[in-house]
Amino acid sequence: MRTIKFRGKRTDNGEWVCGDLFRELALTQTGSKRKYEYMSSWGIQAETPDGIKSYSVDPETVGQFADLYDKNKNEVYEGDIIADATFYYVCTFEHGCFDFRDQYGRNIANPIAGICSVVGNIHDNPGIMKGGER
Repeated sequence: MRTIKFRGKRTDNGEWVCGDLFRELALTQTGSKRKYEYMSSWGIQAETPDGIKSYSVDPETVGQFADLYDKNKNEVYEGDIIADATFYYVCTFEHGCFDFRDQYGRNIANPIAGICSVVGNIHDNPGIMKGGER
């Protein structure tokens, strides 16, 4: 069974957090009635040394764990940039599956195969994919 988890950048300090993705709720009160409403924000619930904590995250940075690891045993998430000896690839999730695309947007067969490593992501390192070659 594959592991399903997500990663996103916290809105309070910009650090990455991994865990379960959820839609945040707001409790509003009008007179004596309470009403729960979905907000337009997302959160990630993560295990910490102090227990389980919830963090608001920037929805633009949310990416799912691809259930793949690079040659250094680092987890690969949607939006990660991986590299082999020659090229860079971005991990994408489309049509219900994970793909890897080069700088031209072409789908590449899974290049992980123990020879690639995560070198950044499209949020922290957007310039990496511009050149496409290492």
